[in-house]
Amino acid sequence: MISNKPSICGLVSHICRSSLRLASSIRLRIALLLLVLNFPLGYGGIALFAAISGKTGNSRWLLGGVICYALSWAMLFVGTVLAGTKAGDFSRATKGGWRAWKRLRSVAACLAIVLCICGCNGVQMPQRPLAYMYPSLMPMSALKAFHGRNTTSDEVKSLFEKVGLNQTLVAYGFLDSDYAILAKGLEARGYAEIDARHCRKCPFKWLYISFGEKETRIVLRLSNNGTGLLALKQEGFAMGTGSELILRLPFSEQQKDAH
Repeated sequence: MISNKPSICGLVSHICRSSLRLASSIRLRIALLLLVLNFPLGYGGIALFAAISGKTGNSRWLLGGVICYALSWAMLFVGTVLAGTKAGDFSRATKGGWRAWKRLRSVAACLAIVLCICGCNGVQMPQRPLAYMYPSLMPMSALKAFHGRNTTSDEVKSLFEKVGLNQTLVAYGFLDSDYAILAKGLEARGYAEIDARHCRKCPFKWLYISFGEKETRIVLRLSNNGTGLLALKQEGFAMGTGSELILRLPFSEQQKDAH
């Protein structure tokens, strides 16, 4: 049996041919062109710029989709004004394919929404080691074992220089302001950490520094290439389970270095 339901493309083609026969002047043809193109410009622009935003990770590209959508409404308004009374004739000519036209609009709208969602990647974490005052990879209950102690960012930096970590951190984008964050955490609760999980080439994934009763402890969770890239100065460190490197520095040694 021959289907009485033509395809969407066939219906759209029929709509265009019927409307073109009614456009007897240049003004009406311009009006028809604006009325026909406003739809693909609006939804097509949103889909295109959403895809570019998702590919580049830059949400500013979504502004291009908003501009295209606004222009499509302007084209619809101008086309309707130019068509004048003929706009009703264009509407009657497209009446037979209105259901297919709405279905096409729904498909395009859903596609644009999906592309917009894919383009919104959320907050992008910096590709460098980041300092935190609170634990992100260990329970809060573990903080009870640490002791807060007055310290400054310069003292924390000199401590990392002593064990040979400062040069490595700077090479992968660690900032001086991050040392201030570490100092605040150590002063408040005797604990601070550095998260390097988003830094692919960094020799460690995670590091925490803590103050105990008699020593400072620096624990590193090494990445696969960490053993060969770290050049530590501290002697007597212990290798723990799961590629964990533990550095211990008694407070007496730190006081000597400070003086």
